[in-house]
Amino acid sequence: METYKTGRLTEPIDIILPTHGKLEELTVPCVQALYAHTRNLFHLIVVDDSTPDMNGGKDQTPQWFKTMQIEHGNITYIHSDTPFKSGNQIFNLGLQYGNARFVATVMNSVRVEPDWDVVAVQMMANKPKVGIIGLKCLKLGWDNKRIEGDNVKTDGLIESAGVCMNDYTPCDMGRNEPSHRLSVSYPCFSLQWAFALLRREAVVGNLDEDMWESFVGWDDIDNTLYLRYKGWEAWYCGLGVGYHLTHATRGSTSDEALIKNRKNAEIFYKRWGYWDKFRQRNPYAPEYFPNGNVKFLCNADELPLNVTDETTNFGSIILNKSLWVAEENALTTLATKVAKQSAVLVEVGSWFGNSTCLLANVVKASGGHLHCVDHWKGSEGTLTRQEATEQDIYGLFVENMRGLGLWEYITPMVIDSKTACETFKDNSIDFLFLDGDHRYQQFKEDLTIWIPKMKTGGIICGHDCDAYYSKVSPELKEHLDKHLDIDFTGVHHAGVMKGLFEVFNDDYSIVDDTRIWFKEI
Repeated sequence: METYKTGRLTEPIDIILPTHGKLEELTVPCVQALYAHTRNLFHLIVVDDSTPDMNGGKDQTPQWFKTMQIEHGNITYIHSDTPFKSGNQIFNLGLQYGNARFVATVMNSVRVEPDWDVVAVQMMANKPKVGIIGLKCLKLGWDNKRIEGDNVKTDGLIESAGVCMNDYTPCDMGRNEPSHRLSVSYPCFSLQWAFALLRREAVVGNLDEDMWESFVGWDDIDNTLYLRYKGWEAWYCGLGVGYHLTHATRGSTSDEALIKNRKNAEIFYKRWGYWDKFRQRNPYAPEYFPNGNVKFLCNADELPLNVTDETTNFGSIILNKSLWVAEENALTTLATKVAKQSAVLVEVGSWFGNSTCLLANVVKASGGHLHCVDHWKGSEGTLTRQEATEQDIYGLFVENMRGLGLWEYITPMVIDSKTACETFKDNSIDFLFLDGDHRYQQFKEDLTIWIPKMKTGGIICGHDCDAYYSKVSPELKEHLDKHLDIDFTGVHHAGVMKGLFEVFNDDYSIVDDTRIWFKEI
């Protein structure tokens, strides 16, 4: 089998391309992009289960690839009349037909950009412990998403720059960030396999074909964790880019697919130590695999990233995220509205630095300075208080900010909120983010004392407003009122909800699909 040369001689790679109908819509533009934009020599391994009845009885996938095999010398075409049962079956089959030490997985719903492969292949060649590298996926074919009341077209924004965990939920990193951002490399908790580079030695024999419900999610995230469990590293490379039509190949939103997705989630939770946390939050959810039918492997959060010193600090921020991706985007957008050269930004509640990182990057790009207020002792009645007795949270915060190159843009204030507030003059703050004590009296006091410090036209905002207090049912209001002295009931932050209502009535906004509230002064 020949390999295809598009540029200077480089290390040959195998590219596994799964296809399932949609020849003209997906496969043709995907293959055209691969031939136009791949720099390394490559062997294209097509794993196809298209049938003639697809595309209104007009599917020509086998015939098209027969012609392509004649035109190019580097295509192996594998066809099955029976639908494949899982993504891992496809990957394992494709691996049998190649011999390169590095193997790319490119779904036919991906359009690669020029030189997408160059840096990732160099990274894997230079780092023998790296088993998988995920590449930057940009959105393609997405509907308009409403952000802060505006209709914003999201095509071309980042879909995924790696995967991290928020509580027990996997989240795409960088979601809805501009495409030029995150053009760096770093170790990752997990990665998508729609667009990735694998080390053959790492994956052969490690991809279970029978564990998962087919093509409804979770398997690729699990695959990455299993490689890490076996001692391999997982990295993201932001210098390899492709556009991705998510779920375009086999995606479904049917009830059957949702149930299958839920079953896969349970398998994932039980293998990687998230099941108890999930059950605590969802006590009435059905259990599909009782009595130890799913083998526990380890607590995924404890798996080492095995990263070099200069990137270890970045990992600690990722693994202690408190904001959803949509909330990160909302907070960044709000801060950017008022950030300028002389802007004063204040954050009350910094902890490990998840929100600090976002705001400091706004300051870095637009000017101003960020003041970080936190006594770093944790909040009364929460696990953070215990965490603060077991480790030096402030020390980790400092390491995170220094490791990310953001230290010069911030000033930590290791004091309580009230004392910090007294150091600012009235009408002096452009942007305030409140994410400290969420208990009713403490939150309301914070809100009340900081408002006079805000400039006219400034923005005050915060985290963990689950709903408008005035709009919930009488029964829920009664429940909330009984738990005002609790930071979090497990479902609601009662103190934040009622405190905002009593100070602002309903004259504030909650960003759609987030818990971020804000008000322009």
